[in-house]
Parts: sequence; structure tokens; C-alpha cells
Amino acid sequence: MRPSRLLSGIAVIPAVAVIAIFFLLPIGVILVRSFTDPEPGFGQYAAALADPTTLRVLGRTFGMAAIAVVSCLALGYPFAYLLTLVGPTARTLLMVLVLVPFWTSLMARTFAWISLLQRDGPVSAILAFFGFDDVTLRGTAAAWSSPSCRSCCPT
Repeated sequence: MRPSRLLSGIAVIPAVAVIAIFFLLPIGVILVRSFTDPEPGFGQYAAALADPTTLRVLGRTFGMAAIAVVSCLALGYPFAYLLTLVGPTARTLLMVLVLVPFWTSLMARTFAWISLLQRDGPVSAILAFFGFDDVTLRGTAAAWSSPSCRSCCPT
């Protein structure tokens, strides 16, 4: 083995140790406890899956995840294909348009979404133009936020 490969292999050891100690070990402890506390077996999982509230939350979670995946695929694949068709200048511009939101702070984005999705906001006005009057988006699953948000973000 060449010395440079040996050194690079040794250099990875601290990173692997950090991942093992701070990620894999806690996950392992949680997994073992989930099968052993308070008694060994699948009783905790059976009880959780028998609870209608848990099932409703899981259904909502997986439903929103499926919507997010389909939406990302529906937007991402055509955009990626478009990037293969355009020239270098247009490709750079399109990539900048995609990356700019990642440079924006979380708070600015949150306030922007609140203003866009409020009861008299631009999205509501566009929906009203197309005949969807009195649409509430903020604080609903249609706005991709938690229903518990209604308590902190009244519409």
C-alpha cells in the first residue's frame, strides 16, 4: 500500500469514530430499548400501531412525504432535462435561480411564506381569481405546515 493511501485511511478514523459515537451508538441504544423496555418483545410497537391517533399521524406523515416526493420529481426531472438542453450561460442562470433560496435566511423565507399564504395574500388573490374564494392556506396541510401551527399563527 502506498503511503498516501495509508495516510488517507488513517485520516478517516477520527471522522468514523465521531459518527459511531454520536450517531450509531445512540441509534443502537434506542433500538435495543424499543425492544426491551419495559419488557422484551414487540408489545410497544403493537400498542403504538393500535392507537388511532398514532395511525392518523403516521398516515398524515407518509401522505405528505409522498406528495413531497412526487412534487420534487415532477419539478426536478423536467428542470434537470432543461439544464441539459440549454447553453452554458442559461445553465448558469438557471442554477443561480435554484441556489438563491438556499442563501436566504430561514427567517426571511418564513416571513415571505407567511405573507404569501395569508388570508388576503397574493396566493389567495390568484385562487380567488380562478373561483376559489375564501381559501385558508396558512396553518393547514394545503400550505404544507403542521395543523398545530394554528395556535401560533392565527389566520
